[in-house]
Amino acid sequence: MSETTEEFNNGQSAQFNRNVAKIFLGRNVYDHAQFTYVNSTYEDVTIPAGKMLGRVNASGKVAIMKSGNSDGSQFPCGVLREDHVFPAGASTTRDVYFCTGGDVAEEELSFDGSDTMNTVVDGRIYRDRIAADTVGIKIVRTADDLTGFDNDLV
Repeated sequence: MSETTEEFNNGQSAQFNRNVAKIFLGRNVYDHAQFTYVNSTYEDVTIPAGKMLGRVNASGKVAIMKSGNSDGSQFPCGVLREDHVFPAGASTTRDVYFCTGGDVAEEELSFDGSDTMNTVVDGRIYRDRIAADTVGIKIVRTADDLTGFDNDLV
């Protein structure tokens, strides 16, 4: 979401870098479901907001969407609403909220591995599947106005 970083401050003048990027741009609709993540590493893993999710047919739980899956989670059902940290070496199940409709910034979406908006799954690219398989997510390409410190100068 929006954040401000101090780039320079000598006590008499300062420059700030403002990042006004947002994932969810408007008219968003959210749902929740259980999400199970198995972290087999020795470090905590953060699943970031904006990660594409799919739904596992057998359990109804959501999982990270991956084109190579065959359990239903290869198809999009939503976009993770907020970051979630999963502890090292544990299998964790929790309720997560995810966006199922509304305007979503394309630049802020994240996919698993080498998947992209143009990855083909069952004859259709993800860009088309997101619009068709969800309640109504509209992928929006945003401009990067007001994202550089030079825009703060008057």
